[in-house]
Amino acid sequence: MTNNEKRLLCPLCGEQKILKIRCYYNGEQKLFKCFSCGMIFSVSLFDERRPVQYEKFYQEYSLEEQVEIQHKEHEWNSRWHTYYDYIITRIVAKHGIDIVLLDIGCGPGNFLDRVAAYGIRQRVGIDPQKPVIAFNRERGLHHCIEGYYSREKFAPQSFDIIYHNHVLEHIANPIIFLKDNYYHLISGGTLVVSVPSVRSPEFLVQVLSNNRLCRTGPLNPQHLVYFGPTTLVRSLQQAGFVKIHIQTGLWVYKRPKLRWLWRISVDKLFNFLKIGTILVFAEKSA
Repeated sequence: MTNNEKRLLCPLCGEQKILKIRCYYNGEQKLFKCFSCGMIFSVSLFDERRPVQYEKFYQEYSLEEQVEIQHKEHEWNSRWHTYYDYIITRIVAKHGIDIVLLDIGCGPGNFLDRVAAYGIRQRVGIDPQKPVIAFNRERGLHHCIEGYYSREKFAPQSFDIIYHNHVLEHIANPIIFLKDNYYHLISGGTLVVSVPSVRSPEFLVQVLSNNRLCRTGPLNPQHLVYFGPTTLVRSLQQAGFVKIHIQTGLWVYKRPKLRWLWRISVDKLFNFLKIGTILVFAEKSA
């Protein structure tokens, strides 16, 4: 047992008894499962020397080349517009457009672009990647801040909506992160979160094949915590959120060219069985 494994502590329930925390997967990364609450997490969660992967990636490029990468990323991400539209339509139906929205881990700004198209003028993005911020500032469409999201970054009750997409699984202490979200929302404000799920076909194939048959999925060395619907709901409840609504699948919006197929078959089944990427809307109590 390594020193990191001796310090194992469930990031959701705080369990640390060896008999309650067992090795779940031992391949390219080592995962443990807490049998008290069901949370799955990486042993690298406890390694203070773990590298920041995107910073290593960008070391080889000049800032101009890094910005060009963001141009290509922005073009690639535009295929998700229908999915973003579904999320924003729900936001606008509840809160209107005279709101302040924060996108944590905003990337090249695709979600903020769609938010702007719906008339929401007060849009804030935050991302730690310098080339991402340089790209957004070059476009001049949104107010984007370089840095890591934290409680100290913003005043309390600064936002009506906080959104983050595939961010929470990278966070060493997701409960504190969600509590900071709660702190920055107004009373009655909405948190919108999307995370990959351990209840997805890709994750199962990755674990069973030791990541040989499916290289793009939830199993990722950059991911520190692995959520399922139950553990995500418990995390949100622990942070104080109420009226938590979860959906899974949603391929009708992610692959709209085959909308008829997803609508009559896969989406309904996946949502009923809680299979696939998780999208959740949660409220701060009024």
